[in-house]
Amino acid sequence: MSALKLTADRKVSPLSLWKVNARRWEPDVKNAFGLPAGTSCPGRTSICASVCYAEAAENWPTVDALVRHNWDLLQDCGRSQSKMVNLLRPLMTAYRQSHARAERLRNVTIPHVFRIHWDGDFFSIPYARAWRTIMLENADIQFWVYTRSFHGRVDVVPTLSIVPNLSLYLSVDSENRQHAERYPNLPHAILDETFAEAQVTSVSLSGKRAPRCPENARKVPLVGSDGRGACVACGLCVNGRSSVLFSITKS
Repeated sequence: MSALKLTADRKVSPLSLWKVNARRWEPDVKNAFGLPAGTSCPGRTSICASVCYAEAAENWPTVDALVRHNWDLLQDCGRSQSKMVNLLRPLMTAYRQSHARAERLRNVTIPHVFRIHWDGDFFSIPYARAWRTIMLENADIQFWVYTRSFHGRVDVVPTLSIVPNLSLYLSVDSENRQHAERYPNLPHAILDETFAEAQVTSVSLSGKRAPRCPENARKVPLVGSDGRGACVACGLCVNGRSSVLFSITKS
């Protein structure tokens, strides 16, 4: 059977290495998983579609081939949760091998963190339940995910909000804000034209002000000088400490 494939994502990797010849950071730990944008996103809004960085990345043939490979394998499972679990287990084995190799070669300790859906989303309840099984089986790994699948035919909140090692963020904009009101106690990843406009939504949803994503606000680099990706260096979303604001204009 073909295997699902991990993504090497500099922003979320706990360790990247500077390649002098290529003049870029390259992740030494593959700790992200993706599916095709739109195709796998039942809760997609026109706003997120208009600014989707992940979909833009699919313009690279290798990226497009990778996420579509993952999508095709999962679609072959139909609605069988057990078949999806059997696909996801080797994926986590591959992640652990990547993690262990980096620790061994660099002689460093690296946190076990994993980003679900740098691209794509939870497309069905059986698929979300399969991920729940995997996360509970890997209790030493801290997972985090942003999802718009929290209303309509695919609402994964009841399935995933009970997972202790998952930081579950509801991705909110003006088009799905009313649905997010059902879950005021969950953290929200709020997107608007400006941080000020996103802050208004945060206060209206939870009564609390939220911090700006420091990478989106240009306060921290995509990869720090120590090789840590911005998400790992910040840790806000990884550990689910609070809601977070994102600005389309970065202002």
